[in-house]
Amino acid sequence: MSRPGFLGGLLGALVCALLWTAGPAVANEGMASAAALIADWERREQTAAEALEAAETDLELRALRQALDADRAAAREVAAAQRRRVEALRRQLEALGPPPTEGASEDALVATTRRQLNEQIAAEEAVASAAQLAETRFNQLLETVAADLRERLLNRLTTRGPSPLDPRLWPGAAQDFAAFAERAVADAAEEWRDPVNREHALDRAPVAAIAFLAAAGLIVVVRNRLSGWLAASASRAGATRSRMIAVAVIGALARIALPLAALALVGFGVTFSKLFGETIETLVRNTGTGLLYFIGAYALAAAFYSPDVPAMRLTALPDKEAAKARTAVMWLAGVLALDYAVVGALDRLRFAENTLIVANFVGVSLAGAFLWRLKRIYERSCVAYAVEAPPDPADAEEDARPIARQVGWLMRSAASLVAVAAPLLAAAGYFAASRDLMLPTLRTVGVIGLVVALFDLAREIAGPPPAEGAPDRPLLQRLTPVIAAVALFFAAMPLLAMAWGASWSDVVYVAQGVVDGVNVGGVRFSPLAFFTFLLVFGVGYALTSVTQRVLRSSVLPQMGVAKAGRSALTAVVGYIGVTLAALIAIAAAGLDLSNLAIVAGALSVGVGFGLQAIVNNFVSGLILLIERPVKVGDWIQVNNVHGYVRKINVRSTEIETFDRSTYVVPNADLIAQPVTNFTHTNLVGRMIVPVRLAYGADIRRAETILREVATNHPMTLRRPAPQILFRAFGQDGYEFEIRAFLRDVNFIFAVMSDVQFTIAERFAAEGIEVPVARRDVRIRTETPETGDPALEPPAAIPPGVARLGVGGA
Repeated sequence: MSRPGFLGGLLGALVCALLWTAGPAVANEGMASAAALIADWERREQTAAEALEAAETDLELRALRQALDADRAAAREVAAAQRRRVEALRRQLEALGPPPTEGASEDALVATTRRQLNEQIAAEEAVASAAQLAETRFNQLLETVAADLRERLLNRLTTRGPSPLDPRLWPGAAQDFAAFAERAVADAAEEWRDPVNREHALDRAPVAAIAFLAAAGLIVVVRNRLSGWLAASASRAGATRSRMIAVAVIGALARIALPLAALALVGFGVTFSKLFGETIETLVRNTGTGLLYFIGAYALAAAFYSPDVPAMRLTALPDKEAAKARTAVMWLAGVLALDYAVVGALDRLRFAENTLIVANFVGVSLAGAFLWRLKRIYERSCVAYAVEAPPDPADAEEDARPIARQVGWLMRSAASLVAVAAPLLAAAGYFAASRDLMLPTLRTVGVIGLVVALFDLAREIAGPPPAEGAPDRPLLQRLTPVIAAVALFFAAMPLLAMAWGASWSDVVYVAQGVVDGVNVGGVRFSPLAFFTFLLVFGVGYALTSVTQRVLRSSVLPQMGVAKAGRSALTAVVGYIGVTLAALIAIAAAGLDLSNLAIVAGALSVGVGFGLQAIVNNFVSGLILLIERPVKVGDWIQVNNVHGYVRKINVRSTEIETFDRSTYVVPNADLIAQPVTNFTHTNLVGRMIVPVRLAYGADIRRAETILREVATNHPMTLRRPAPQILFRAFGQDGYEFEIRAFLRDVNFIFAVMSDVQFTIAERFAAEGIEVPVARRDVRIRTETPETGDPALEPPAAIPPGVARLGVGGA
């Protein structure tokens, strides 16, 4: 009988000590828990199915959807928890080693522990399966609820009722409104006639009066004083940008906080006093929702248009148009608030359908009129801007309009459509369609305005771009608008969805699906994993950059490493750091790429051909960093181009030429082609200066002068000593060369210039001539007698022939 080794037995004993007695109990508890969960979820499913059959109103269906969504979330959490437990148990099972092969046996303690772990895994998987099954059933019920809601919405939108243009509806609506007023007065009078209520009301009247006075004080006194202080602070000469931002933020918060506080005080006074009756309390409660929209619109309109303080205006409208736009927005908000107050209260108080139709027609028509007016204000502003700044004719063939103007045009077109279509639908008798078109549109305008205001605040915090030639802003400051735009986009999506009728549970469900991600080739990609990857990789990249900086500035200089060696080592550290950061980020994000290995292998063949040159340059760059035939700071010649190596990148090498232009060379060219490196091992280099002497000059004296000039220059080496070579008898004179080694070849052109200046001065002082090319030019002339051309005889120069010489006699 085979037995496990010492380590296997010790590990088995440790695991068995933990699970020997707990195993059966845990397994039984897991099975009991699974049975209890299944029974509870089946009961909930049955109850939900019965409620779905009995639901009559949308409110009941939405409540049922909310309950089902909570049950589905609970089932999902249980399934996730069970999967984590199963994974932990499987790791314990793997710690016991592989099971014995057929015909073999293992230690009894290990075998018992293995059996108990398998039983626990089965029990936990049963619970996980039950949770997944319940989640699937809850999803099916939620889909049924959503389908019912969509069907009811479609029926409601397509149902046509009486037209409010029918004059017979208006007298009945007027009577209902009069009855509503009489009912409100009667309820208040009835409350007052009751001795008990009257006594309670008198006791509470002082508190209610204080609440009403405090609300009036907030709106009248505090608001006016705060508005004056904000206007004075914004208009103060020399106000800094940070002060303007602070004033704008304080003003926006005050425009929201003060009316909200006043609204809360009024609502408290009405409900606390018990003087006004149920009808007025219902009206006040419905008015509160509308006033919330009104307060938000008031704050946004003040921030956007700010007709009193142009310095704080977010839009480019002039003062007069800004005042008109703010008025239109406030009227829109007022109509929306009245609609919520009146139509909502009438619906709750069970008023006649014709009254609701008339009230809705009035509200939608007024909202359409003010929306159209707001659109026209922006259209006039855009036309004036186009006249003042006409487009460039060079851009006539392409759409050069900024994206903001295109979005503005789309929004104005949508506003025009809604402003016309909603009143027409209301006039035609489509009550629900007109409301479901106008009200979500107004809420959408509010959400977009809020997003634009917050984005403008982020841009103000980041500051304007620097002027040309000025130093750029820090990276975080430059990225602030981008980060704000991404965050506002994701924050606005659920708000826009809810503006068009989606519930919070719908938003949470969609967000959960987005967070869970999609499965591609057995690998699940999710936004959470993506952001985790970006975060970990960003931290790793930052640490790599810091390490490179420390090595380059502190560690390597103290170790005596040359500048070129520092560049190579820091580049290698950068490659290693980025690779490790990517691997750690992939592991932290939980991406298992093993399932994509086959696909990656198939793609690598095709990609390899397409990226062959890039891979070749990358490998060549590594060879350059390791072998270092070319280093940063070297003077090289490649492809007949001279320059200094400034940077060795992953794919290419940057060379700065002597005219300060950048010449980019693929790394493969530096490996495969001949390259002349003038400063590879040291800075010593040879200088060759050609010199010519006129025939008849004293060549020995000239040799002495040339040797003295070359030897006396401080940049030339004494060993080996400069050489003066008599190269040839040239066409115009003797040809000499000065060959001397320089201490630093980087100064070769300056040294050559100095040497030639000195030679010219010494030759002039010694009377040694430098030859200049001479040419004899013969010009043909015609004799008067024959007209035949006569050539110049070699011995004499006849009239009509000139001798031209260059630089000499």
